[in-house]
Amino acid sequence: MQTLKDIDAAFRNIVNQHQTLQTFYTHNVKEIDIDKLTVDQYPFLYAECTTANIDGGVTEFTYDIIIGDLVIEAQTETLTDVYAETMLILSDVIAMFELAMSTANNNVTDDRWAFEMPISTQPYSSRFDNLLTGWSCQFVLRVPNAVNLCDALYN
Repeated sequence: MQTLKDIDAAFRNIVNQHQTLQTFYTHNVKEIDIDKLTVDQYPFLYAECTTANIDGGVTEFTYDIIIGDLVIEAQTETLTDVYAETMLILSDVIAMFELAMSTANNNVTDDRWAFEMPISTQPYSSRFDNLLTGWSCQFVLRVPNAVNLCDALYN
């Protein structure tokens, strides 16, 4: 049985294997406040499960995703560069889920998971109390989840 913990582990593995991403956060968007992070923790991936729908043998987990990087006030003219870089990072994350059946993803995600495309993304800057800049999106992961009384915790 696949759980939220398995999906969070996949996100964590994606960050660990990515050459640019530095940190993974989940479940509390307040953690990505500039006052709580040091410069070496950027860029980061934030993923939060917002809903889960159980339908027979499948659970659909909806995730809000944020790729964020820090823009120093003196560098605000480089905003386009930060948007470009963070979009490439978001594309890398999406590719790891979309290509789950490929050996190219090093088994970071489970090949039994389904991923719904297309993904609509939104740029942001200063959405938080800092010059945090990047992209956000929402996507749905379909994870097999056998509804099985033999596995249920009943006497």
